[in-house]
Order: sequence, then structure tokens, then C-alpha cells
Amino acid sequence: MADFQKSSTKSFRRLTLWLVLALSGTLILDSCSNTKFIPKSRSLLVSSKVELKGDVLISDKEVLRENLQDPSIVIQQPNYKTARIARLGLYLYNHYDSTRDRFWSWAINHTWLKPPVLFDSLKMVASEANMLSYMNNEGYFQATVTARTFTRKQKTRVIYHVNSGKEFIIGKIRYNIPDTNIRRIVTHAADSSYIQPNLPYTADLLSNERDRLTQVIRNQGYFRFSNYYILFELDTVNKSLFQTSIDPFANIVTLFHEAGGRERPVLDITVEIPPPGDSTGFHQYHVHDIYVYPDFPVDGDIHDTSLKQKDLPTMDIRYHQELFKPKVIVDNVSIKKGDLYSQQEYDNTINSLNSLGEWKFITLQYDSIPNNPYQMDAYALLVPAKRQAFGINPEASTSADYVLGTGLNFTYQNQNVARAANVLTLSLKGGLEFNSDTARPFYTQAQDYSGQVDINFPRFLVPWKVPNNSKFADARSTLGLGANYLDRLRYFRMANFTGSFGYEWKQSKYKTWIVKPFVLDYTRYSHLSDSFQLQLNANPLLAKSFESAFTEGENVSFIFNNQDLTNPVHYDYFRVTVDESGLLLQGLDMALQGATGGKTNFGKLTSLDYSQYIKLEMEFKHYYNRKHSSLVSRLFGGIGIPLGQSTVLPYIKQYFAGGPNSMRAWRLRALGPGSYRDTSIIDNIFTDQTGDMKLEGNLEYRFDIVNLFDVAMLRGALFTDVGNIWNIHADPAKPGALFRISDFYQEIAVGAGAGLRLDFTYFLLRFDFATALKQPYITRDHGWILKTIKPMDGYWRRDNLIFNFAIGYPF
Repeated sequence: MADFQKSSTKSFRRLTLWLVLALSGTLILDSCSNTKFIPKSRSLLVSSKVELKGDVLISDKEVLRENLQDPSIVIQQPNYKTARIARLGLYLYNHYDSTRDRFWSWAINHTWLKPPVLFDSLKMVASEANMLSYMNNEGYFQATVTARTFTRKQKTRVIYHVNSGKEFIIGKIRYNIPDTNIRRIVTHAADSSYIQPNLPYTADLLSNERDRLTQVIRNQGYFRFSNYYILFELDTVNKSLFQTSIDPFANIVTLFHEAGGRERPVLDITVEIPPPGDSTGFHQYHVHDIYVYPDFPVDGDIHDTSLKQKDLPTMDIRYHQELFKPKVIVDNVSIKKGDLYSQQEYDNTINSLNSLGEWKFITLQYDSIPNNPYQMDAYALLVPAKRQAFGINPEASTSADYVLGTGLNFTYQNQNVARAANVLTLSLKGGLEFNSDTARPFYTQAQDYSGQVDINFPRFLVPWKVPNNSKFADARSTLGLGANYLDRLRYFRMANFTGSFGYEWKQSKYKTWIVKPFVLDYTRYSHLSDSFQLQLNANPLLAKSFESAFTEGENVSFIFNNQDLTNPVHYDYFRVTVDESGLLLQGLDMALQGATGGKTNFGKLTSLDYSQYIKLEMEFKHYYNRKHSSLVSRLFGGIGIPLGQSTVLPYIKQYFAGGPNSMRAWRLRALGPGSYRDTSIIDNIFTDQTGDMKLEGNLEYRFDIVNLFDVAMLRGALFTDVGNIWNIHADPAKPGALFRISDFYQEIAVGAGAGLRLDFTYFLLRFDFATALKQPYITRDHGWILKTIKPMDGYWRRDNLIFNFAIGYPF
């Protein structure tokens, strides 16, 4: 044993030495060869940094500094350093010769070769001007930018010294709009303005306000109104400054320097919409007729005489083949005959038709009527997408509880069932899991086969009329049926049948509701092995969770997700789900007993036991993104309470901890519940720890390491996971598993680790190593085991480092 430990430690040290030597050699190569081929009169740009000082909040300073270093502002960037160590692309460019070695000519992609970035003083001056313009756009009109260069041995480093000065805030807001109707429209919507007194001034606020006002005015029939009609006059200078959003501040810098003596300089803004030279922009337009072409060819003609036409009260549908029922079109076209033109209704129509997924291209255009210039006809030109799709996808994976998993997925999708834009999806899957131990090097551990049929209806299927407004945007009804067969060899077999019906819609841009009033589930366990049956006999609660059961219930989920282009740095995800089962069946059971005088009930009538429970889950995630890194935090809490005749939750509804997507310092389903420790976690023994409730928190710092020749990005991660699972009822077979408010915090497990991610854009491979820092079942030092961590010890690494492999991020 001691010899093994010495050998392991020696190997680890030898590997470390080789890594140090390789790193040193790479640095020497990088420093000696990259300037060899540069003309003596030129120098290689090796560094370009920004130093920011001034009256700026710490949180804002980091964002400003990062934005100032963007390639769109600093237009000359040094050659990229692979792994932040060496400029491999430049090295290959200097030494690669396709005529000398055919093998390297075949093996090396020419996009990997990066020519040297030679320092250019003119680009440095242009970068200074870009920085000053950016600072002005952010409200720092007193900012100064000075660049300094340092050159040694044909290598140049540039440092941009930026002094922000004071940030301007918005003062009074005035309106100068001669047209009385447009003035009334603008002032009526002033409460939702982006520019408000005492807000910090930025050019983006003016840009957003100009777009908002354009939308507000166009919604009132001003079809030809353009955002270029809207100008902004700043302070008391009689100049229109926002004719363009690129740099509207060149002529007013002196004004802001005069205001520099104020504690927080104030900027008054006047919104101007002067009468245009072309008066058509200030006229309101009405919609006359609406023509929809559901099967319009890419090179089609709206005046094609071979088109058939169906005249409806709200629109005319012209087609070659009747691919869609008229109701599909009518329900998703928001514009109406006789109404004033509305940009919002135009957008709603485009978005609603796009959400159906039935058309490859959608064009909505308006043409004026010759004899009535302020009346327009609307034409919706819809180019159909491919109706059917097939797919076969092989899968391979590994995890903490198996060596190799293989699978084959078959999918079929029909985009337009019954000509009503209903989407039918059929999926079939088969998979095998293989494992190994000392007795058997490779054996089949489990077989898994499943099938699922889903139908998505692009509307609410209800017997009453649902109002068509923004609170029920992108409304959908879903019907699903599924079956799953799992053979956990040497333990048990499980057959599961599911059915559900529900609704999904968007309450607003960021808020989504999912309501399933009918969820059916039947799970049957059979072929329990003798060894597994002994475990169940020793644990009645575990045995109860493996009884065949029928569940009928409902669940409701609310999701808030503000991830979009307007929130690139900070965004949040929040979900709350309520899941109930057995209430309807309990009512049916009571009715049967009442009708038969207690002689029969649901169980006797159907030979099925049904589960009763209620579950509540809440999950919150926050993302903070920087240019080459991100910090992601997550909080999760869930509890399930058995009700009525049920004493435990169904097995598939219980919580577990551990594995590649949960507490990564523990193997799958091996942590908890509470301070209970399962001493049977050895080979050939089925281990599956579950609980009625779960609390978990995760913090993960993700960062870029190296761009692998534009094929994939290698990223790193440092993470910490805290949490555990508990039971809400005492279990004599699991001492310490009960949740108690007085001391549950002592049973919180803590793990930490590091990982690598290979990001291929379309999918991501994740490799994580983690170890426990706090074990809930250890009483000494409140469970903290920091003193026992010995990363140089081979035995410690073997027994404590947990490796997880998965596809995609854990959260």
C-alpha cells in the first residue's frame, strides 16, 4: 500500500515537472520567434490596455473598462494568446510553409494562421477618438483620453489613460411639437418615456426614446412617420443633436465643460418634431382591404390569374392549394379592415404567424390606393416551410453511475396536421447502460426503451372564447402520451405510462405560464430481485415508494426569464411550480363509497392504488456575463407532502442529490437524506437515496481558456455546491434523515471543484472534478473536512475526487 502511494505521488510530481518544462519552452519560443520576421522599422503590438480613473462607481467602472477595450473601439488588438500563454496562431504563420511539408499542409487549417499585428500610430489615434466618443455617449462629456506607448525589442505596449470626469444627469424635459395631434399622442405616453429627470444620461436613452416615440406615433396611423423626424436639443443650445445616433456631440463639448463646476452636471432635454418637407409622414392612414397568400412561391406574383380566392368578412385568401383552414389565418392576423394603421398590430401579425412555424418566409406589405392616398391595402405573402421532418440520432455518454451509455433516437414531425397548423411529434428511444467492477470488466446494467407522442395546437382548446390580447400571446394547447420501460438488471423492472393535457402562453415578453389541468401517470414495478427485496424489507418507507401506483393531478408553472439582447450583462431566470395529485380521485373515491354504501371504492373497482401529494418548487438563477467570463448563481428549493392515504411520495416524484447536475462532489443519488449515511455504497449494492424535500445552492465561475482554431472554445470553471435532501417524516431505518428547522443548517453539505468545457457552439462537453468540503454525517468540526484534504496523496485523490462527465451546462 505504501509503495503504491509513493509511486502515485512520484508520477504526479513527474507530470507536474513536465508541464512546467513545456510551459517554459512555449514561453521561450513565443518570446524569441514572433519578431524574427518583422521589418526593423516596425514593431509587434503585444499589449493594449485601458486604465480608467474618475468619478465612477466601482460597479460601473468595470463595465466601462471592458467596453472601452472592445475591438469596435480599440481598432488594433494584439495577436490572440492561446491559453493566455503563447501566440500560437502567429507562431504557425511565421513558421508554416505548405511547399516544404505535405503532411502539415494537409493537417493545418489556413484559418489557424494569424499574421502579425504591427503597431500603427494612426489606429492608436483613431482608438483615442473612439474612446472619447464612447465616454460622451455614456454621459461623461468632461472625459479625457491619452495614449502612451512603450517599445522594447520591437515589441510595443499601449496604455490608454481615460479620465471619466463627472457623469451628467437628466434635468428638465420639454416638448416642441407644432402638430397638435402628434403632440397629444406623445405627451399622453410620456409616463413610459426612457428619459426621466435625475436619471444618468446616456446616448442609448435617446436612441431608445426615439424608437419608442416612433412606435407610439406609428401605432396611431402614421404609417410613413420616420424616426428621423425626431430630434433632441440638449441644454439651452439651439442645435439639433440627434440626427444620427453615431456621434451627435461633437459641437457641444464646450458647453459641458462650462457646466463642469457643478457637483453633478445637469442636462435639460427638449424633444422636437418639426414639420417635415414631405408632409406624407404627418398623415394618418387606414387599412382598406387585406389579402393573404398562404402558399406564395418565392418568385410568385400577387396578380397571378391562376390563384383561387376565398372572400371572408375580414380578409381575402388567395391560394393555389388549400393547405390551411381559413381559421388558422384569421386567428393569427391582427390587422383589421377599416382600422388605423398600427405598427404594433403589424408586429403582432408577423410574430403570431412566425410562432406557428408553418412558413419559411413571411412578408407583410402595404400599398396605397391610387384614388384614395390615405387608404392602404395589406398583402401577407407566406412562403410555406417543409411540412415533414425525420431524424435518427445516436447517443453515447458516461456518468457517475455507469461506464458507458448508448442510445438511438428516432423522431418524426408533421408541422400541419389536419390543415390546422397542429404539430405532431413522435419520438422513439432505446438505450443500454454498461458498467464494470472487479468481478466483471464490462456488463449490461440497464435497458431503457420509451416512446412519446405529442400534439401541439396553436390555440386554446376550451369551450369558451378566450380574449385575443397581449396577456395570452403565443397561446398553445398540448396533448402528450408516453410509455417507458426500464429494466434495471438484477434489481427491478419498471413500466411507466403517462398522459397530459395543458396550456402554455406568454403573459408578457418575459413571463410565461404553463398550466396542465390533467396529468395522468401509472407506474408498475415487477421482477424485484431477491437482494433488492431484502433491502426493501429492511426499509418499509423505501418499499412503499416502489409500490405500483396511479397518479392523477394538475400542475402550474410560472417562469420569468429576461434573457435577451437588451440584457446582455445581467439577466435572471425564476420558476415556481405547484404540482398536485389525487384530489380528483379522492372525490371520485368518496362518491363511489357513498353510492354503494361503502361496499366499493376506486381501488376495488380498478385494482389500482392512487397517490396523493402536493409539491412546491422554486428555482432562481442569475447570470452575470463579462467579455471572457461569467458568474452564474442558482438557488433551488422543493418539497413534496404525501396526503390522504399516501404515506410516501411516488418514487419518480422524490428528490435526490449528487451526480453531474446536482451536488457534484457526491455520486448520483448518494448524498443524504439529512445526516444519514448509507454504508452500503459499494459495488453490486443498489444505492438510491431520495427525500421529500431539497435545498440547493450553486455558484459557478466560467471563463475562457483558449479558442481551439475556431473549431471549439475550451472554457474552465470553478464551482461550489451546497445543499442536501431530507424526509419530512421520521424513518427508523434512516436515522438523521428527518428535516428539523433547529439544526438543518448543520446538515448542509458543501462541495467544490473545477472543470473544463469544450464548447462546439451547438453542443458542449463538460468534465468536472469535485470533492466534498463538508460532510453532513460527520459531527467533528461541524462536518468540515478541510484538514483531511491532501491533493498530492494518491489514495486521497482515488477516494475523494469525483469525476462527472455530461453534455451541456448543469444550470
